[in-house]
Amino acid sequence: MKLTRKQKILRNFLICMLLCLGIHAAMGFPPYTVEGMCRQVARDYLLPELEPIYVHKEKHEYSGDIFKRTYTYVIARCEDYYLSFLYDRDLLLNEREYAAGVEMKKGSLCTARKGMLYLAGDFDAVDAAEIVVTAANGTDTRDFHFAGERLADDLFGFRYSEGDGFWFRLDEIPVEEMDLGEIAQYWYRTPHGNNGYSYDHAELPVKATLYDAAGNALETIETSIGTYDLHLWF
Repeated sequence: MKLTRKQKILRNFLICMLLCLGIHAAMGFPPYTVEGMCRQVARDYLLPELEPIYVHKEKHEYSGDIFKRTYTYVIARCEDYYLSFLYDRDLLLNEREYAAGVEMKKGSLCTARKGMLYLAGDFDAVDAAEIVVTAANGTDTRDFHFAGERLADDLFGFRYSEGDGFWFRLDEIPVEEMDLGEIAQYWYRTPHGNNGYSYDHAELPVKATLYDAAGNALETIETSIGTYDLHLWF
């Protein structure tokens, strides 16, 4: 039986749909929406339903890439726990970035990504927030003070760096002029070979003070942030 033009179009469309479904299945059914990413993390970690409270997307094009990669950074809430995770999408493939890991803490979460430090928690009565991050190198210590910007009901953001994270430029910057992101690399590295370095992980103390609308201090949270989280290039 000879197919009509409309029947051929329908047949080709169904073949394309089946092909796309097969490719999607072969890649492990990667999620393409924030809700799908939250469901996958909840399933992998045996958690109840996650509620995303903050989403940040950025595009990068690396040497050899045909299409730009899309990075989706999510901070979510699960009952009285807060989580953060990162997905890396390259065309149809969208995978969780395992190097970044999934950070999860009860009550409040302090994390960072590309120059922005985040503090998540139950902040319904909070109007403003300030933090102090302490870095140390032997007997040398530096306190970095930041005022928070409200990003969501349960989230404050603190801009700690405007740098690009290129390690070979660090030696050109006086230490006293380095910001927190640069110090997290410069003070916590070990030289290897010809101008090569390995980067050491350390937890830097973070002290956050929360204020109400009248400027009264409500609470002080003592937590920490990892130097890997503060690195700017990832």
